[in-house]
Amino acid sequence: MKDFGTFAVFHEDVFIEHYRPYVPRVIRPSDVYGDFELQPSRWVYNALRTIDRRCVWTIIESDRHDSRDVFYSPGFHMVNRVGYAVTHEPHNDASIVFCAYWRRSLCARGVSREIYRLRAYLRRASRNGLAPTSAVSN
Repeated sequence: MKDFGTFAVFHEDVFIEHYRPYVPRVIRPSDVYGDFELQPSRWVYNALRTIDRRCVWTIIESDRHDSRDVFYSPGFHMVNRVGYAVTHEPHNDASIVFCAYWRRSLCARGVSREIYRLRAYLRRASRNGLAPTSAVSN
């Protein structure tokens, strides 16, 4: 975890374990790449609009030219977008991102430790107003 005060960056393994991404049934197999990443097409975007927006994440590539980093960011974004992900667990507009291209995967103990830090960060951010929750679904 990297805590930047107004937002935090966590490892992709934590995203997968905590938020549990999946491919919705309304998405065509041809619009899926990887295990759960969705192509940024008009058809996918329209399908995602029917899903609770708090469960939709945008996959964004880094704007640094010397970096291959890709991030999962809560909500819909258009700039630097390479795709979308849908999760079982809502993000509630939290001020967090998850980096997909860090050097290596975390071990099981590392994932558990980072999930503990994520939950603590979300509780702390919620108290400080950094992770607003929204009752609006779309």
